[in-house]
Amino acid sequence: MKFVLALLTTALPALVSGSACSEVYETLVDDFVKDNFDVKLMEGTFYELAYHDYTQPRNLCGCERSVKTIDTATEPVSINDLFTLKCPAGANGKDQITHLFFNTTESPGVLSGKCSFFEPLSGDDVCPDYLIDVGTREVGAPYPWLLELQCVERKNGDLLFAGINFYAKDKSNETLTEMMASAESHGLAQFIDGGFPSGLEIVDHTDCTYPDEDA
Repeated sequence: MKFVLALLTTALPALVSGSACSEVYETLVDDFVKDNFDVKLMEGTFYELAYHDYTQPRNLCGCERSVKTIDTATEPVSINDLFTLKCPAGANGKDQITHLFFNTTESPGVLSGKCSFFEPLSGDDVCPDYLIDVGTREVGAPYPWLLELQCVERKNGDLLFAGINFYAKDKSNETLTEMMASAESHGLAQFIDGGFPSGLEIVDHTDCTYPDEDA
């Protein structure tokens, strides 16, 4: 926790002053998502192909996977996200398991997650999670991939954290290329190139094994 807070305090410059995340929904989220988002269509097993996210270790771990289960019995509808990775990467690594939880919001394509470790600097324990693109333009079709952006502001409105996750139901280079093109066309380069550390971490799933999906 102290390490994370040290990064938050010293390492990340503000990319935008005053209201870093205020226009994310209007300007970055794809219109298809805003008009047609259905949380039930994001259920399933997704492999993280790349990320820009300093809360995840770089060059140490790998085999990142997200198993998303939708609970429609709750109000609002909730997403149980079983996130796993191996440290070190590869078949001989040790599974690291985290249970994440998100709720739907009144804005289609925007989820709400808890991130209490940001609260001392943001003044809030909520992390908005924006579904920027979902990999299909067919209404009612399950989403083959998810391009997610978590955007958190400091108390003064400057950018505190921008986490970008490339989740896909397959692990192909073709899908990653398609997702990277979507990230570029939707304006995420400003966060990827300007954040700390800059750039994307590409996940190698070679020789990966994964824990049970009900771990």
